[in-house]
Amino acid sequence: MNTCRMTGLAIGVVLWGSLPGGWFPGAWVGPAVRAAEALSQQPRLQFFNRSPEPADVLWIDADGRRTVVGRVAPGANTIVDTTLGHRFAVVGHSSGSEESVTATVPVQAFVFRPPAADQLPAAEENGGEGTVIPPPARLKVDPFHTKYTSAGGFPIVASARVNDHALLEAAYLVNQLLAARPDVRQALVDSGTRLCVIGHDEFTTDLPEFAFLADAPLADFPGLSPRDFWDARARGTGGSDTDPYSSCGEENLLGFEGDPYAAECILIHEFAHAIHLRGMANVDPTFDGRVRAAYESAMQAGLWRGKYASVNHHEYFAEGVQSWFDDNRFNDHDHNHVHLRHQLLEYDPGLAALCREVFGDTELSYTKPAARLTAHLADYDPATAPRFQWPERLEEAKRAIRRHAEERSRPAAADSPSTADPSPDDAQGPRP
Repeated sequence: MNTCRMTGLAIGVVLWGSLPGGWFPGAWVGPAVRAAEALSQQPRLQFFNRSPEPADVLWIDADGRRTVVGRVAPGANTIVDTTLGHRFAVVGHSSGSEESVTATVPVQAFVFRPPAADQLPAAEENGGEGTVIPPPARLKVDPFHTKYTSAGGFPIVASARVNDHALLEAAYLVNQLLAARPDVRQALVDSGTRLCVIGHDEFTTDLPEFAFLADAPLADFPGLSPRDFWDARARGTGGSDTDPYSSCGEENLLGFEGDPYAAECILIHEFAHAIHLRGMANVDPTFDGRVRAAYESAMQAGLWRGKYASVNHHEYFAEGVQSWFDDNRFNDHDHNHVHLRHQLLEYDPGLAALCREVFGDTELSYTKPAARLTAHLADYDPATAPRFQWPERLEEAKRAIRRHAEERSRPAAADSPSTADPSPDDAQGPRP
């Protein structure tokens, strides 16, 4: 049996309130995810219509009979609850253009973008390892993205404005994070996940994957335009079980001057969400429930009080992953003293055990590119790098977002004042 439901993509940041339709913002874990809800145990196939016309989604039974299970407007998406092995066709309502897909993993996305009638099929590229090439036709990426590299088959894309080294650095980091789990890497690929690099002079809503946010209503920030809110809020996004797109800022990957998150690697945090909600979700259906149980136990024990790891179990895991790889800020409005693996093992053994389960004993020991100009960075010259700068239009939104983060942290800080030296990067903004 296949059931269809439309989803309005509503990416969230922190549990500041609910969006229309009951969606709770889930701290940049991605669109349409209810932060208090466990992942569905029912396989789900999400259809993205990237064509200019409405498209019908049809289920094909074992005898080849077709049943319409939904219609998707241009630029929209719908989710079908299904069974692994079930086949579907997506058909353009006016043109009759057709593409097909089979449900192969529990969390899966499919993009409907048939070539124009007068367009010759692009040559299929199987390369991209260690180099930057045009995106392969099979990815069906928006023409906005003209660059592609592969991290062991996992796709990374960017616009022409992005330095090639940023894509190669992203691939290096993805390969490090997935070094112990080829099964998780394949699960991410099968789920339709990809990573988008945001140019240092681009902003979240500039990317086609997130353009809808420019018109998404805001519940808790009256007076701010949705576009300004989202462009100020995030220089990276994690994806979720209903969002196959992760992202990270070029300036953070390459360590540009002015990077607002210079003390940490945002990709490690954001890609941890994709690993959790699209990788492990497809490999081990018990994993999300075990993360939730560890989170609830930690909250009952008073751990992470008022800090970003306390927002929900998605952020709890991603923050733990950063500390597992010795890459977190500390003693600021979003963090306590824990930022290194040995501290995590002592402070929250349950979270540390989950990190070890996924990543093994892989050691990343992250440092900024300027300190390791070898291998894929051998011909990168940091002296030629541009400076990241927030546009004036986003200053008001940045101040409002910062106030929210400080209000979340203030009660805990009053109860348990830190006795450690403050983080040298305490002036940074809230978590992306």
